Amino acid sequence: KNNYRKWLREIEDIVPGVVINKLENLGSRFEGALATLEIPEGSFSVMTVEGFQRLGFTDETYEAITKDLKDIITNVTTSETARQTAKRFEKTREQEGKARQMISGERSFEDLGFDLIVLDEAHIYKNLIGGAMVVKGEGNEFVNVRGAQSSRRAVKAFFATQHILRQNNNRNVILLTATPFTNSP
Repeated sequence: KNNYRKWLREIEDIVPGVVINKLENLGSRFEGALATLEIPEGSFSVMTVEGFQRLGFTDETYEAITKDLKDIITNVTTSETARQTAKRFEKTREQEGKARQMISGERSFEDLGFDLIVLDEAHIYKNLIGGAMVVKGEGNEFVNVRGAQSSRRAVKAFFATQHILRQNNNRNVILLTATPFTNSP
């Protein structure tokens, strides 16, 4: 919430007079109706992490990006058996189903027409792939390094960033963090 206000002040200071869509959390603090919200060309939209989590995706976007995610998961864990990969993909697909849901129920991410995304505190969007296999001799000496399950937040960010990249010639995704390393996998 504090970062939200800082972003508003920064944008107002750097680009005086620009239209800022203050989306807050797309809940009770959002002043307006999401069902009729129109994002003007050349404006800035700022929302909280909670607001971002309220947006879902269209079936078309969901299917296309899910296919890409399946390809990524399959290629990351080449030492797994086909059954292990299928099982892990099924768990990830369950998470994606949750990420697909629109809590707002009225408009999808695509409907709002965003053409650039800046994710502040990007390190909170980790754990897209639930586990990582490290083969001995390739990187370090640990085998079967496992992370947590895929996080809903990471899957949502993956879908949003992939959509923006597809619509903008692989550009317009900016991830910001002051925490470049974490102590957990």
